[in-house]
Amino acid sequence: GGFPPPLEGGGGGGGAANGLKNMPKFRLNRALAPLVAALLFMAGAAHAQFTAPSDLSVPESTSSAANYTANFDFTNSGSATFARIEVLSTGTATSGSNQDFTLVSSATFGRVNAGAAARVSFRINNDSIREDDESINFRLGRWATAANAGNPTWQSFNVTIERNDQPTALLTISPISNVNVTEGDTQSFTVTLDAAQTQTATVKCQTLSGGTATAGSDYTALDETLTFAANETSKTCSLATI
Repeated sequence: GGFPPPLEGGGGGGGAANGLKNMPKFRLNRALAPLVAALLFMAGAAHAQFTAPSDLSVPESTSSAANYTANFDFTNSGSATFARIEVLSTGTATSGSNQDFTLVSSATFGRVNAGAAARVSFRINNDSIREDDESINFRLGRWATAANAGNPTWQSFNVTIERNDQPTALLTISPISNVNVTEGDTQSFTVTLDAAQTQTATVKCQTLSGGTATAGSDYTALDETLTFAANETSKTCSLATI
């Protein structure tokens, strides 16, 4: 029982004197020992942390492939860990068959050693829809042991799919010329967008003055806004004669 030997001295004659001399040093070191141990533990603990690639963006298509797989390697910069990924619903890109992308890699990577990489792969679909750049939001979860599998530590990442379609739509109207209408009849015109849009688009359908016919006595003036919902490409407006 009792204290261990003093840190300094303690040998030979004058042991009691040396013990009293060294006791304050021993008590000081003993008081600091837990703090020093904690600092050493914090400095030496290399917790798992995935480092993202420098550029997390991909084109919708490449010069060699219309639909291709984009790979991203996330390096484990700490200790060995287990990992899995989840695609979040907060991104603007949609996942699934004939959608913007498909997750290719497995949802669970298994064990990722220190310095090794976890690869995330997305199949990018080159659609013909004119749209803005879109984002894939996902997260990487990591856990040290099987007991922690249900409560991983998450890191969030974002991939941007860069559009390759023209941002504006081409508009056509038919019939466009040499239209003959019998008085009292109504003439319909079809307005068509050349490609589906991902957002709502509006088109103004309006009669102008300057012809020989007079609005109000020969025809009913037309001033209509056509609203194209997402993925709609055709609308109709009608001109009634009197």
